[in-house]
Amino acid sequence: MAALLAVLRRSGLLTEVSHARLARRAVGYLLPPLLLFAALLLLRRELLQAVNVTEEQAIASGLRRGYYFDFLVVWFPIVVAQTLWALVSAPRRVVWSLVAFLVWFANLANLLHYRFFGTRLDWWIVSAHWDDFFTVQDSAAQLGLSPLIGASIATLVVAIGTALWRRPWDHPRPVAPRGRWWSWRTRRLGWALLVLAACFVVWRTPRWILGRRSSDVLSDNIVRVWISQNTSQNLHAGVDRRWYDEVAGEPLDDRTRPNRLLLRYQRFDDSQPPELPLDLFPVGAEGEWLLARELVPDAELTRARRAQLGLPAEGPVNVILLFLESVRAFELYHPELGPQVFPRLRALLDGHALQFRQAYSSSFTAGQTVRGQFSTLCSMLPNITGAATYIAHSTLRVQCLMSAFQRVGYTTAWMNTHRSHYHGKRTFETLHGTALFFEGKDFRARGVTERKGTWGLADAPFLREVVTLAEELTAPGKPLFANVLTISAHHPYSYVAGGELPAALEQATRGHEYYRQYLSRLIYEDSALAEFFARLFESPVAERTVVALVADHSSPVPPHLQVNARQLEEIRFRVPFAFITRDLPQPAVIDTPVHQVDMAPALANIVGLAGPITWVGRDPLAGGGSPWVYQRGDQVMYRTARRGCYPEGAGRALSCWDVSAGDPMYAAELPSVPVDEKLTDFFREVVRANRLAIVHNLVEPPPGTAGRAARPAGR
Repeated sequence: MAALLAVLRRSGLLTEVSHARLARRAVGYLLPPLLLFAALLLLRRELLQAVNVTEEQAIASGLRRGYYFDFLVVWFPIVVAQTLWALVSAPRRVVWSLVAFLVWFANLANLLHYRFFGTRLDWWIVSAHWDDFFTVQDSAAQLGLSPLIGASIATLVVAIGTALWRRPWDHPRPVAPRGRWWSWRTRRLGWALLVLAACFVVWRTPRWILGRRSSDVLSDNIVRVWISQNTSQNLHAGVDRRWYDEVAGEPLDDRTRPNRLLLRYQRFDDSQPPELPLDLFPVGAEGEWLLARELVPDAELTRARRAQLGLPAEGPVNVILLFLESVRAFELYHPELGPQVFPRLRALLDGHALQFRQAYSSSFTAGQTVRGQFSTLCSMLPNITGAATYIAHSTLRVQCLMSAFQRVGYTTAWMNTHRSHYHGKRTFETLHGTALFFEGKDFRARGVTERKGTWGLADAPFLREVVTLAEELTAPGKPLFANVLTISAHHPYSYVAGGELPAALEQATRGHEYYRQYLSRLIYEDSALAEFFARLFESPVAERTVVALVADHSSPVPPHLQVNARQLEEIRFRVPFAFITRDLPQPAVIDTPVHQVDMAPALANIVGLAGPITWVGRDPLAGGGSPWVYQRGDQVMYRTARRGCYPEGAGRALSCWDVSAGDPMYAAELPSVPVDEKLTDFFREVVRANRLAIVHNLVEPPPGTAGRAARPAGR
């Protein structure tokens, strides 16, 4: 300490003062910021109650990081006060008090907004609704009456009163000798730069130590969020900022309307004429939350599904939801490529699976993996034209498979060899029912050290350990729901040992080096999956285990084969989708189109789940899946059982084909059909309603709203 004081004095930033005066000055400087920090911590505790999670869940979701950023924003009033004092001689005590109040008020506004709407007060809401401040004061007063908020107000008053009364920064300025005015200005600027540098270190330290992590209501401070949102060129992992402005400008007079529009999608019937007017779709009365309903199990249907899969008719069933990173359906089902790239997986599916060969993902934007996982686990379309739900909207009120399984006594586990916090996975899944997380460090501790690429451990030893973990977690007698994600096929692609191309395929793909590297990863994945299933089928858990196989998303790597624009769009969105068991009595290949959102309703019928749901998918084993829809820019594309519509040609205008005449991914020639503008508008409205439901947290009603309708499982 003495050495630091000596350095500051030599630099001219600190003049000679007595130790007593220095101590008094330190107290004067430190007490108001410490009291402000205490006021913010009280608001943080109130926010924790509003999110309605346990302390353990909150810590796992980044609560400690939130405390850290509360400490960070305490520096902002100091930086502003010191800078304005240095530049224009503004009184520091007054500036500090004003900025401190604004920081505290921003945190209070965020708390009240979350308590009412269930969403964080992002900057676009402030910029679009700032004039609502004068009309919501009564609601804010009603929401703001709590002991913790009252204590926070009192603490802030003491902080500001201490700053103004003690005048900690208002010491008389020494009179500079003639010609020495600049030395005092230099000293002022020196202090300002020193405080700014300290604030920058506090800001960046989590990034330097922990890397980039997503921000949410628990793990960040709203002031820091606003600064990030106004300075980042790309918001939320590379997503364009335009969606912010679009949502800010969209009216939302009826909060249940997005919910009811999504029910239209859930009830879509392609057997009706495509020119059917949209107003004939039944959606219920205004004000009803029809998407939020109660799942009522059908015991007879569950027994039939289990018999179809060769599972025991009674008792719990283990579920392993296996996401294949970047594996697409094109190579898997191609008549020539399939036997060369996926010989083992194809043989396994042909003998042990109910497989859907025309399955879709709507995830082809930044954060593809968490988009695909959100769709599959929560039976809801991803936020196609906005930020990924896991990353930007982790507290969304939506019912997911994890919570459904947890409610009926399952152990819920997440397994992947990358970081569990990446793109908000751990936060979102903790808040939606996942209890246990096994990430890279955990698998390394269990002896898995081999790597393939830069994104995690090799899939073959990882999947072997998954079987061991499944045996351990089911040993106490509780059934298991495991969300497992492979990683070895993740971009960037390269040749890997165990992924050698057959000679014929090597010859055929000459000149397509990038595609060859992707194929090498797929061939390695084929062998890793074959080993996993062989080990699983030998395990004692196999009798009561179903593996739901799906990819998180596809890959845009162009193949060496000639394909047209429509086929290329299909390749980008088609994924594997199958239910695999050891004792499957009758394997089947089903060619009706399905979507990732259909996975949850199908598993619900297999297991016999009950409880609240908000799913937009349907059970594909009951005769058909959900339509696929995606929007790129202003152009919407979609696929139903009868027609597929994709942008094609130089102007990228929408063109439609009769897909009942063949698989649109493989058939180069299909009969064209006119574009149905009403149907196109319907799917555009579905994308818009889905975005509004996610951004405004309107998937299900807020707590205390009218109850749900009872519906059979998977409907």
